[in-house]
Amino acid sequence: MKSPPNLLRKTDEKAGKLENDLTVALHNKEFLLYYQPQVSLSNKKIIGAEALIRWNSGKRGFVYPDQFIPFAEQHEIIIKIGYEVIRMAFNDIKRLGKLFGNQFKISINLSSNELCHEEIIEFIKKLIIENDINPNRIIIEITERSLIKFFDETLKVLIELKKLGIQIALDDFGKGYSSLNYLCSMPIDLVKIDRAFIDDIENNNTKLTVVEGIITTTHKLHKRVLAEGIENSMQYEILKHMGCDDGQGFYFYKPMDFDKLKKLNLSDGYHP
Repeated sequence: MKSPPNLLRKTDEKAGKLENDLTVALHNKEFLLYYQPQVSLSNKKIIGAEALIRWNSGKRGFVYPDQFIPFAEQHEIIIKIGYEVIRMAFNDIKRLGKLFGNQFKISINLSSNELCHEEIIEFIKKLIIENDINPNRIIIEITERSLIKFFDETLKVLIELKKLGIQIALDDFGKGYSSLNYLCSMPIDLVKIDRAFIDDIENNNTKLTVVEGIITTTHKLHKRVLAEGIENSMQYEILKHMGCDDGQGFYFYKPMDFDKLKKLNLSDGYHP
């Protein structure tokens, strides 16, 4: 059944206002990055952080990504937002390198729209040179959905990124249907197990078996594994016992702004 004309008009008006507000946000530099630290499960020491976009809107207040990113991905403005995220993240990588050294890595999420944009490689090359960054400190995260949408185009870009020395992570692993195939055919360095498999793993034998299988298979392919969404000590101990390499989640740290991140002591490790 078709929606009434007035409802469609209201929907169009709402979308138009959001797109306009996002354009204003870019112009006024209202976007900012929060960082969620990632730790080695063997010793709980911080090894890096994932960059997460936030929108501090003059009109809408503090806006989380799930409230605007899905809309932006359906429009060309996601390219401009994505480029701004990369620019901000690279600037922070430079500053964090001076504080924490070259072992500290930053993960940056790229959508299929950004991966297939014709200027993305040259843009990243330019930022690496301008900020004097070791590319090994950069991890580009992609989702299986991005791979499915534009497989051939994405593969070409990932190969070029690898040539630069950048690492590639497959995010939300396990949510799709062809994940194992991608592990074999794509230049992936790190697999991030989706939080849906970690949630309640301490009480769910099926999830326990699946996660153990993912870790074992990924290690046999000589790739690292990071578990997302670790929220308690039992989940941490289970994953550590399974040999999972790294993790992130509220059990360790919530996302934080740059000023809080730079005050962390990486040498001590996390102690709950």
